[in-house]
Amino acid sequence: PLAVVGDPFAGREVVLDHAVERLDATRVRLEPGDGVAPVRDAIGDGPVVVDDCQHLYRRVIDGFEPLEEFLGLLATTEDPLVAGWNRYAWSYLELVRELDQSFGRRADVGAVAADQLAELLLSRYDTVPEFAANETGHDRPFTVERYGVDIRGSRFSVPIPTPNLSVIHWRRADPTPEPRDVVFERLAAAADGNVGVASALWEVNRSDTIRPSELTTPTIDLTLDRTESFCLRILLAKERVQRAELAAVADGDLDRIL
Repeated sequence: PLAVVGDPFAGREVVLDHAVERLDATRVRLEPGDGVAPVRDAIGDGPVVVDDCQHLYRRVIDGFEPLEEFLGLLATTEDPLVAGWNRYAWSYLELVRELDQSFGRRADVGAVAADQLAELLLSRYDTVPEFAANETGHDRPFTVERYGVDIRGSRFSVPIPTPNLSVIHWRRADPTPEPRDVVFERLAAAADGNVGVASALWEVNRSDTIRPSELTTPTIDLTLDRTESFCLRILLAKERVQRAELAAVADGDLDRIL
């Protein structure tokens, strides 16, 4: 069996679509609460591609029974089987259930480079925006930001030099970078190479004219307690989850947490 492992929104589904086509396989996509029955029904009639295998376990007592049954099926089938896994779920199960021991091979859906990202995003539209250089002052290798600090009851404003890493990178590689290249380098850095996140950021920033300095990304200031952090961890690992699974760990305060 082959495991295809990727972050949420990183393009795992595209890889599995390719596997279905190449293998002429039966496609199974697990939903929250499905259990192992859809996989059991599909195995035995040729190659099978199963996505969202992270729904085969829950972070509760006896929550690993569907997963154990699934791994047992893997050991009995002789047909090719490709399984799609969320990376957070895979990393957890690799530690607590040695999941990697049940798969002979693993394919990672990794980060997309800036030039590949540009080709992918620009090919989706009939028109290409104009990429313009920054206005004077936005391409400096260092900027100064001021931060407020309290010292013995008094408030002070402290200037802190902050490196502009994308400018420093491009000046080292090319003293006169193209605005288009700088835009997609910053976009790839903001999305950590995740093609789905980069696509969402591109939709927010796309206009007739784009300057590197005008590329904006959402910022959220979160301070999470233990319960909120655990709910977020479950959401990251499952991508989609039933409210009952979160309610079991949220102590009746799920609506506020969500």
